[in-house]
Formats: sequence, C-alpha cells, structure tokens
Amino acid sequence: MTVLKTKKFTAVQGVLLAGLTFLALMYLPGMFYTKSMVKDQFWWWWVVHLWVEGSWELIAAALLAFMLHKLIGADVKVLAKWMYIEVGLVLFTGILGLGHHYYWIGTPKYWLWVGGIFSSLEPIPLLLMVWDAFRTTRETRGVIQNRVGLYYTVAHAIFNFVGAGLWGVVHTLPQVNKWTHGIQITTAHGNLAFYGAYVLLILSMIYVTLPSLRGVKEFNQSRGYQAFWWMTISMVFIVITITGAGMVQTYMERLMGLDYVTVKASYNLWFWIFRAIFGAGFLIGVLILVKDFFTLGKKPAF
Repeated sequence: MTVLKTKKFTAVQGVLLAGLTFLALMYLPGMFYTKSMVKDQFWWWWVVHLWVEGSWELIAAALLAFMLHKLIGADVKVLAKWMYIEVGLVLFTGILGLGHHYYWIGTPKYWLWVGGIFSSLEPIPLLLMVWDAFRTTRETRGVIQNRVGLYYTVAHAIFNFVGAGLWGVVHTLPQVNKWTHGIQITTAHGNLAFYGAYVLLILSMIYVTLPSLRGVKEFNQSRGYQAFWWMTISMVFIVITITGAGMVQTYMERLMGLDYVTVKASYNLWFWIFRAIFGAGFLIGVLILVKDFFTLGKKPAF
C-alpha cells in the first residue's frame, strides 16, 4: 500500500519488494518432508542459506540505498546503479554458494567445487556495499543532521561484510570445513553475521525513520553512540571468545581425536565466564538503546 501511495515506482522499491517476495517464498522448501533425511536437508538448506545470502541481501541493498539517500541526499540514479550491481553479484555468488552446505550430507562431490568457488566469491558484493557506503558519504556536501543514523548505516555495511563475508569464507572452503564443520567457529560466524546483517540494519532504520515519525530534526544523539559502542565492542569480544573455543575444538577433537565432552570440559569454564562478561556489556548497550528509543525527540537536543 505504501508503494501504491507514492504513485511513483522506483528501483529501490522494486528491489525491496523482490527481496520480500523472495524471502517469503524461501520458507516453502522447509515445509515438506520426504522419506530421505538427505533429501530433506537438501531442501532445508534453501531456507537457511537463500533466506540469508539471497533474499535478505536484496532487502539490505535496497534499504542501504534508501538510507543513504534519506540521510545525505545521495543521487538516486547513482544509488540505483550500484544497487543493481550489488544485487546481481549477491545472486550470482549467493545462489550457488549454497553448495557449502552440501559438502557432507551425501550429495555428489561436485558440490565441493561449486560450494568452494562461489563461497569464496560471496564476500565481494558485501565489500562493494561497504565501499559504496564510504564513497557516498565521502562525496557528501553540507551538514548531516542525523549523524547517528549514518553511523549505524555505515556500521551495518562494515559488519555485514566482516560477519557474513569474512567470518563465513574462513571456514566454508571444503579444505577448511572438513575440520571445522559443526563446531563453535560456525557459531561465531552466525553471531557476527546476525549482528551485522540484521541487528545493525534494523537499528539503522530506527534511527533514520524515528526522528521523522516523532516530528523532530534535532535530537540528542549521545545515547545512540553509547549503545552502539557497548553492543559492538561486546559483540566483537563474544565472537573472539567463540572463535577461540572453535579453534580449541578443531585441534583437540579433529586432530588429536578427543571426544566432544572431554574437549568441552577443558574450555567450558572460561568460555562461559567470558560469554557472561561480554554478554552483560551487550545487555547494557541494549538497555541504553531501549531508553533512547522511548525518549528520542521528547527532550531538548542539548
């Protein structure tokens, strides 16, 4: 309905609607069952992978273009051009990058090549989004009122690349995944990718749209920065902790041949101490954010 009310269909709207449609359709492969667990997992990974590295990246590219236009008045035609390139690369690398989920579930061996090659290419469109965000910001002329909104927007592009891209590709090549499959390194990738691709994108949209909804142009942005740094620094150390646990698992389980419980017992105490400390830090950031959400624009900016 919102699109219809504008009476003008844009490239950003088109990519956003395509991503939302794709996202809804990707639930379907997980809604039926066969008599073979291998076949079930073959289709279930469409839900997990193509939902994230297909449809959601379309939505992210469209919203990134929207926010850069809204915040700094970037040229819509230029944004649309780079958005098309980013979306094309996301689909080109992401669809066949699905192969890295097919390594060890009984599928043909050619998936090792397909998954490995296209998984190694998946960070490219995410890096392009980072470059696009910095390029557009650098070319901006004039004063940016909503700097915290731009802060979260650029941070989303960066951590989407680091979490989904770099932390993904380091363990999706078959030569590496042979040793790291199913351990905490996968969890570390999931945590950082979720924070970069989902959390920061949603928070960006909140800080871009909430001032307009509240009818304010100037507001106190300090809490937004505080929340960002509390959450981001905490998340970085959470991911380092989980990655370290994964490295211990890889060496002790896969190379030394020790069983899961023995290895878990060797690192579990420090693992949860660090998780609790940095988790508390992240919670502080969330509480600051929640307070800022309910008070933004309701008090003088200074």
